[in-house]
Amino acid sequence: MTSEGSAPSWIRRHRAVLIAVGLVVLVAVLWVVFAARVLVRSDAPDRAQVVFSLSGDPLGFRLRAAADVMRDTGAERLVVLSGGEGGIYDWEQVAEEFLQDEGIPADELRFMGPVRSTADEAGLAAGYVERCGWTEVAVATSPYHTRRAGWLFERAMGDDVTVSVVPSEEPFDAGSWWRTDAARESVLLEWIKGVSALPYLLVAPEAIDTDVPC
Repeated sequence: MTSEGSAPSWIRRHRAVLIAVGLVVLVAVLWVVFAARVLVRSDAPDRAQVVFSLSGDPLGFRLRAAADVMRDTGAERLVVLSGGEGGIYDWEQVAEEFLQDEGIPADELRFMGPVRSTADEAGLAAGYVERCGWTEVAVATSPYHTRRAGWLFERAMGDDVTVSVVPSEEPFDAGSWWRTDAARESVLLEWIKGVSALPYLLVAPEAIDTDVPC
């Protein structure tokens, strides 16, 4: 048996450094394994009065998820939050046609925006939900965005409103996020945005009035 006193002298001299390096490596490995998993939240709402599809969805994954939730829960309204995307086509018209193809009637759709952040979306949604008197809300967004989005919506709406979050079905594997450029970018950017949202621990996103009809 090798005693502590018989360990090589360089190990004895640098024991603290070796322990520190080992801990850093362990933390780094654990972070890589769980970095994406902790970002993902998945609820299964039985009921919802209004469903919000969050912005930043050029391929329609969030829109399709919102349409699925609306059908499954019998919600009254589907609200599409828009970042004010410019370009050569009318994004809202394209989104409306897409949702109609998914079976959502035009008179049950609303568009709100432009928004610049998830906190803006939560504030607009909170003002709208309060004015319309709803208490059961569902939010559809990308998997890596669900944790932060759900938390910000809950902070903005308060304890009287139940918020459920549903991840869209898009190419994202939380268990192997480091394997693709797109997933790495999404996860690392989401962690940065999560840190930047920490001030909302102290002050909730402010409800924003809107004249969008209920």
